Amino acid sequence: MPNPRRQVVQPVDGDNFLFRVFDELLELGDEVSNQIVDYVVESAAIWFHPDVYRSMPVFLPWVVRDARCRPHVKAGRQFPDQWGAPDSDGFLRDDNSLIKGIPKSLAIVSPTNVHLDGRRLGKSWVAAHVWREVNLEQLASRDPRLNSFVPNLVWLPRQIAKLSDHESGLLQTALKRASWSLYRNVEVQHSIRGEVEKIWSLLPPAVPTDRTLGLKFNFFGESSKLLNSRAVSLKTTTVLLDAILKKGELPLKGRTPPRYYEGLQKLPVKTLQALRVHLEPYERSIAEALKRESTK
Repeated sequence: MPNPRRQVVQPVDGDNFLFRVFDELLELGDEVSNQIVDYVVESAAIWFHPDVYRSMPVFLPWVVRDARCRPHVKAGRQFPDQWGAPDSDGFLRDDNSLIKGIPKSLAIVSPTNVHLDGRRLGKSWVAAHVWREVNLEQLASRDPRLNSFVPNLVWLPRQIAKLSDHESGLLQTALKRASWSLYRNVEVQHSIRGEVEKIWSLLPPAVPTDRTLGLKFNFFGESSKLLNSRAVSLKTTTVLLDAILKKGELPLKGRTPPRYYEGLQKLPVKTLQALRVHLEPYERSIAEALKRESTK
């Protein structure tokens, strides 16, 4: 007969186990931990090229991160799916879906990893925010300026990405320094420079070390293809805003989520005007970039 006192043996999830192994290694804080972090940043982190940042420093300036936009229960109350609906300021509410899809069609350029070079993202990659806590009361991803700010985005394998959430941890600190070294001294186009400096002022500085400056980085390639797709997405939004503000004929929905399309029409005119003004420098910047590309 089975022993009634026998304890049930719990299964171990391989992904979670791998995360714990890496977590314990980094917690040691010794030279081995630093070497592991350097190796991860150099071989497993994928960034957007600084040339892309120069032309389009914020990929989705009309989008804000809001995990509550998906169906959820709070205080016993069921909240329906509101993904794609505008918030009170007109920003499209997203759960990171729009950001993580941006580089899926782009080939990776890797100087150190043959398993990445020339490939595209498959399963188990995560779009991680480099800075979480910033000079704001809310997390960086909850601010539409920082949510898709190119220096604040890096793609990592899922279990590695979880380690980057440790505030001031070794990996997060290394990623901040890497981002600072990649982007901080890149001169963006004049039309967007003022806005970008305001965004950088929200981020606590992360001065690169000699170790950081000696690293090589992986990038998403096909920059022209990326800029064209970003230009189309931005244009779709500005055309929609202009049509609503001018009370003209609304454009076909295109790639604009229906909830956003419909929700904007219910917001006050002043709110829509403020959003339109917010988007103007990004529109000018990417137009200048595309014009420069066409003359090459």
